[in-house]
Amino acid sequence: MSRLNNAAITKLQAIIIIVVIIIIAAVAGIVYQLFFYRPPVGVGLPPRDKVVVGIVQSLSGALSPQVTMYHPYYKWVIEDYNAKGGLYVPEYGRRFPITYIEYDDETDIHKMLTLTEKLITVDKVDLLFAPCSTGFVYAASSLYEKYRYPVIALTYGSQAGAEKCRKGELKYLFQTLASPSEVGVEVRELLEYIRGKYGADAVGNVGIIYHLEQHGVEHASAIFGELALVGFNIVLYESYPFMTTEFKPLISKLIERKVDTLIICGYEAMFFVREAKAMGYNPKIMIVGPSLEVPGMTFGPLGYTLDDVRGIIFYDGWPSASYTENDVLKKWAEDHKVRARAIFGNEYAYPFPAAALFYSGLQCLFEAVQKVGLDREKIRDALVTEYFDTILGKMKFRPGYAPETTLGGTLSQWQYRYMMDTIWPPEAKSAEVIYPKPSWPPS
Repeated sequence: MSRLNNAAITKLQAIIIIVVIIIIAAVAGIVYQLFFYRPPVGVGLPPRDKVVVGIVQSLSGALSPQVTMYHPYYKWVIEDYNAKGGLYVPEYGRRFPITYIEYDDETDIHKMLTLTEKLITVDKVDLLFAPCSTGFVYAASSLYEKYRYPVIALTYGSQAGAEKCRKGELKYLFQTLASPSEVGVEVRELLEYIRGKYGADAVGNVGIIYHLEQHGVEHASAIFGELALVGFNIVLYESYPFMTTEFKPLISKLIERKVDTLIICGYEAMFFVREAKAMGYNPKIMIVGPSLEVPGMTFGPLGYTLDDVRGIIFYDGWPSASYTENDVLKKWAEDHKVRARAIFGNEYAYPFPAAALFYSGLQCLFEAVQKVGLDREKIRDALVTEYFDTILGKMKFRPGYAPETTLGGTLSQWQYRYMMDTIWPPEAKSAEVIYPKPSWPPS
């Protein structure tokens, strides 16, 4: 009996040992799979020989000058990464050359939407770049959400869009420029500073004019609200047609209302300034949106001199950068001048305030790919959470707000050189604000 019991115990022990060994082997296998196993790079992935970026922009039509001024950075950032061997894609363990498919929307917002969807569904591009102007980008944002493409918008600043980003309703749109509410605060702070330094009448009567397009409407509203809250005397608040070149009736109103501080929310200051000079209207302070800040265009095709624009303040380069205060940006400014000569054909092809910001934003997109691969959900998450090394130093996107950058300012002014100086906030300025705006030079 005892022999049988001993035999039974031995058998039981053997079974237990075998079971334990099986369990240990299974657990070891799981641990290895979870923590140590790395499948061969590229296994199970579709064959690839390039990374394709899709671009729809206004190569013709009313917005084509804006594309010329603000969108060369799309091609430049691709050229620069290709010069380093292409874009590293970690899931494949190698670099791929970046190519692009480009369509012209002819400044037609409906055509832009159709072509953007074609890039996604037919061309099946890996990444998208944004179109030109606030209204076009805002319209396209629904496609970015639908197809889950993270997009870095350059020429874009919408309060409605910013609020949606802050609420999580727009998860895939990232802005490089400030929202109108941020711009409004900065303009108000600068005018308060001027009022405090030069006296109660320094700002005088304020006029705000704006174009009837999303950028103009939202920026004018935000600036109006900020200035009204602190008691500035706003005597004119009026719209004008998008991309108009005719300002004589409006300038007559500004003269009649004795407007000392003029704020132009739109893309048309390039036309306004010429007519204001001809009519002898020269406010103490002139603050403008996009159009007169690009040296290669302002002093080239537009035909202005530095004396013509001296004292004009620019609000839409936020966060702007001073290209003489940092060795990296100094070099980048010189490189910019060489590259942009091919576009503008003149010696004035320096960067404008937001130029480095636009380039840095695109760097962030490509650096996100090099970190997490071409999975667009992972790219989106990285853009929300990560800091990236750029020519502006460390940069991080903040949904619904201007990005955080190591280098930057907010407002710029034409002063004594062919690049604008940063004048606000005080801790970032490269020059003190010129007040009042100098008189127009003789024609």
